[in-house]
Amino acid sequence: MKKKFIILPVMAMLMVCVFSACSQDDDLFEYDLGKDEAATLAKRSMPRNGEVITPPTHSDSEISILLTSVLPDSLGNHDSFSAFINFSLKWTRDGPTVKLITAKPSKEEYHVKDFGIRKGDVDNHYFYTCNGYRTDTTGYDILYYGEVEAILSPSN
Repeated sequence: MKKKFIILPVMAMLMVCVFSACSQDDDLFEYDLGKDEAATLAKRSMPRNGEVITPPTHSDSEISILLTSVLPDSLGNHDSFSAFINFSLKWTRDGPTVKLITAKPSKEEYHVKDFGIRKGDVDNHYFYTCNGYRTDTTGYDILYYGEVEAILSPSN
C-alpha cells in the first residue's frame, strides 16, 4: 500500500516534466506562415530541433532626429529641423557601427552632413548622432546637431 502512494507523486512529477519539455514544439505552424527567420527566433525563448539562436549582425532601421542650430543663443538663431534617417546597423567585435543609407530633412533648404553612433556612459546605451547644415542668404553654412539615445545590444 505504501508503494502505491510513493509511485503516484513520482508519476505525476514525471508527467509534468515531460509535458513542459515537449510544449516547446507546440506551434509548428509558424514555419508555414512565411515569416522571416529573425522574427521567428525572436518570439521563442528556447531553440528547437537543434537550431542555434545567434544575435543578428546587421539590421536596417529608420529614426527621426531633431537637429538644432549650434550657433550661440546670442546670435538669435533658434530654428531646427527633423531628419528622417534610414541606416544600417552592424555589430562588430568593437561594438555597433552605422552606415547612412538615406537622409530626408523635413525642410527642403536643410541638408544632412553625416550620421554616426557613439557609446554612452552606461552599458548598452548609445547615441545616434547627426550633423546638418543650411546655407543662409550671405552664403555661410549654419551648422546643426542632434542626437537620439538608444539602448542596443547584439541580441536586439
